[in-house]
Amino acid sequence: MLIGAVEAVTSEDVSGWIYSPLKDLHGTMALAYVDGACVGSGRVEHFRQDLADAGLSHGKLGFHFPVALPEEAAAGRVVVSPEGCEAIIMQRTSKIVGEERPEEPALVGGRLPAPETIAWLRKRQAISKDESDLLTSFSDFGVAAWPMQAARSGAGDRTAAREEAASSIVQLCGMAGRQVGRAEFSNARDLAAALDDEDHPVSQAGLLVFHADRPLTLTVVEGSHRTSKGKLIADALDRGIRYAVEPTGLLVVHRLCAFRLEQPHARQFTVHYPRDAAGRAQD
Repeated sequence: MLIGAVEAVTSEDVSGWIYSPLKDLHGTMALAYVDGACVGSGRVEHFRQDLADAGLSHGKLGFHFPVALPEEAAAGRVVVSPEGCEAIIMQRTSKIVGEERPEEPALVGGRLPAPETIAWLRKRQAISKDESDLLTSFSDFGVAAWPMQAARSGAGDRTAAREEAASSIVQLCGMAGRQVGRAEFSNARDLAAALDDEDHPVSQAGLLVFHADRPLTLTVVEGSHRTSKGKLIADALDRGIRYAVEPTGLLVVHRLCAFRLEQPHARQFTVHYPRDAAGRAQD
């Protein structure tokens, strides 16, 4: 297995990281290709603290070396492969320096711990199995359920438990220190309007935590947060997976995931979301 990332490409150089659990790649040669032609090479040797923290060997798995591109537009087609290996690291979320791209929404909560980081934290018992499962499900499918502990008697106690659980989810997803906002909705139309309103904090949140005092159903197109909604076929939501929002639990949905609130539409529900200290969403 080979994992890694081509993180930045310019007309002059390429950088990123590469890792294999089967072989120590430190010191090996990495080759950059454009359309099958080699355009540069360099050693996998740079220390990366983030990789070391994630438990990826000694962390000396970064690369940064010069390339000679046939044309400036070829930067987006650069891939990297270890010498003598057929597997390649392709660009996905890498930044092409100097090339204009449509800006994506600045989302609070849009960045989650990588799978290897989740495994590293779980192995060292820094997070529980339930927390690991939530992170993995949310990362893979864009949706995850979170059962709350049995609420004590009294509406105030139930509200406090819900607030505490929502805050824990926000921190677990890598946003420790963020404040948690709360918005009340009474139907699907109001929620849709808030999501379309760039001035509403819910529209800027990377994750939405749903709760309802009476059962509520959301249909989610699992994994759709990884692609453009415009690329989804028209009937995708009709074939989506139905998730129940129960009074005894929370449902976490990625903001970029395609979902809809099912009947009955007229039902009070709460959405918690991460925000900064000023109440604004930020990347």
